[in-house]
Amino acid sequence: MCHPFSVAGNSPPASCIFSEVMNLAAFVGFILAVLRYLQLKHTVVSQCLNACSLLAFSFACFGMTLVGNFQIFTEDMIHNFGTLMTFGLGTLFCWVQSYITLRANLKNEGRKAGSSASCCPDPSLSA
Repeated sequence: MCHPFSVAGNSPPASCIFSEVMNLAAFVGFILAVLRYLQLKHTVVSQCLNACSLLAFSFACFGMTLVGNFQIFTEDMIHNFGTLMTFGLGTLFCWVQSYITLRANLKNEGRKAGSSASCCPDPSLSA
């Protein structure tokens, strides 16, 4: 089964643009996963779960580069394996991060920011 995005990015010059976009997205995704890992490093109960989550998303980002660099009609096996890695491990990362966030000791950090914004409105906005 061919996906429309994969078929659209199958021949040059679209394949070059598709490859570059996927490589950049994988790089940015990896940086975000590392920042998320560092954000939760000292607040989670299970460091192993946080590290495994980072490892899973690193492989998902690698799968994204496989999707971008191997076109569907030339290397369909590698392309589909990359798709499986990207969506499978990316979904796992999202679920694990949701679980970690529910169990993390965040000390109401979000509530402090939200309550200060609602208590001290910007005077320039009032007409």
